[in-house]
Amino acid sequence: MHFPFFVKEVHELLKLKLEELRKAVSKLPQQTPLPQEVFKFLEYRGTEIAWPDGDLYRIKIARDDFIFEHGVKEYAIEKICRVCGYQPAKILKVICGIEEAIEWCRKQQNDRRKT
Repeated sequence: MHFPFFVKEVHELLKLKLEELRKAVSKLPQQTPLPQEVFKFLEYRGTEIAWPDGDLYRIKIARDDFIFEHGVKEYAIEKICRVCGYQPAKILKVICGIEEAIEWCRKQQNDRRKT
């Protein structure tokens, strides 16, 4: 079901979080290896939203890869919402996963500073 009254807000929140992830990735040293485990923001009926997808600036949404090195595109956000069926619990799960990925980036930054 599609709830038009909160679509704009959901899009804005997802864009904000993905931009925060993009900025966190941009602050990593260039030789930062990929995480040992892929962050699976959502797995549902054989479909997943996951990061990174072979590159720190690439997110997998269903069968598509989206590169967000130069910004987050609206069609990627819409794809996330469609995969989630605009269900708030699934969208919140994705947002929590993005926050975990951001924390991983910050931890990598702090670990690099210590060495």
